[in-house]
Amino acid sequence: DIHAKDRWGATSLHWASEGGHKGVVKVLLNHSAHINAKDRWGVTALHHASKGGHKGVVKILLGRGVDINAKDRSGKT
Repeated sequence: DIHAKDRWGATSLHWASEGGHKGVVKVLLNHSAHINAKDRWGVTALHHASKGGHKGVVKILLGRGVDINAKDRSGKT
């Protein structure tokens, strides 16, 4: 299940984005992964990619229409 979440509420897209795995991110998005899914802390794949300095993943997510204004539970974008 491409939308499955782990015990932290993270999806495969979260983990691929956090790891900077551009190819995996593309495959997941091509198979309808929820681009704006949030984990239990309200963190999105874009948050993970940005925090990790994964510019290529950020560019992919931006090109696919990710919500750039999504806030985590502490109100950070």
